Amino acid sequence: MERGSFSPTPLSSESKLPLYHQLADQLREAVRQGAIPPDEPIPREVDLSELLGVSRGVVRQAILQLVQEGYLRRVPGKGTFAQPPPIEYDLLGFYNFKKEVERQNQSLGIRLVAFESMPVDPVNGALFGVGPDDRIVGIWRTLLVGGNPVLLERTTVPASRVPGLTEEDVRDGGFLDLFTSYGLQLVRARRYLEARAVDAFESQELGLKANAPVLVIDRYTYGPGDGPVLVRCVWTVRGDRCRHFINVDASI
Repeated sequence: MERGSFSPTPLSSESKLPLYHQLADQLREAVRQGAIPPDEPIPREVDLSELLGVSRGVVRQAILQLVQEGYLRRVPGKGTFAQPPPIEYDLLGFYNFKKEVERQNQSLGIRLVAFESMPVDPVNGALFGVGPDDRIVGIWRTLLVGGNPVLLERTTVPASRVPGLTEEDVRDGGFLDLFTSYGLQLVRARRYLEARAVDAFESQELGLKANAPVLVIDRYTYGPGDGPVLVRCVWTVRGDRCRHFINVDASI
């Protein structure tokens, strides 16, 4: 689909899918594929209604659906505009979010929320394989794409594995090179995915309404062999600003 080439195809009244749903599918794909470029207006409701031979109510319902999903935004008195499509992220990637953002010609920003040193409780002691005389470093950061918050990142690591780590060290940049500089060999990870509603703190950081849906990606990173977890990182991801994918080989 060529950039800026959106032209809706006729809707089918014989389909079991509602008319608004058919139109929403077309508009969503047009934004994803760049046929409606970011910040460009979509056709007016009245024009879409006349072109497709449907009521304005059908068109309005399709548009409101995509406003809720984050693909469109309405500007009173000016019209409805395409939002930048959600950032795509490879779930099988390894500490590669910055590369994915840059590959899609977007800019990544990082806002440090908190940097804390916490006592080792029994759960974290068993998880990381450290004793009560250690400390747990907790790092909370909000990652922004194009200036918009996309995910809240919480990273925890025993202080003994990153001696002398400071708030300035984690204010920006990725963690793979940083942790590698401390001699950590991060070679494999296990990820857990879970959908849930945001809490009050997350909604504030991510600019979401109360109880909005998010995807939580909980990653445990290990070194060589069967040792304990070296680093844990939990992402709370906006469902409307990030689209995940996995490349699967036909032999699997």
